[in-house]
Amino acid sequence: MERFNLADVKARLSEIIRRGKLAARLVPAAPTKKPVDVAALRVAAAKLPYQAETGADIIRKMRDSGF
Repeated sequence: MERFNLADVKARLSEIIRRGKLAARLVPAAPTKKPVDVAALRVAAAKLPYQAETGADIIRKMRDSGF
């Protein structure tokens, strides 16, 4: 089944209705996702061990060693 936003429905109503009968079903959009808890992310990140090497250095070493 095709999906239309409200602007499309308003513009194409005659195409969506067939012989005076509705040919589409209107349903609510999917619920939005929960907002990200930034404070919890900071706490989790603070618990991670410190990494002296940057990610770029690790990737270079892997690439150069033929990993």
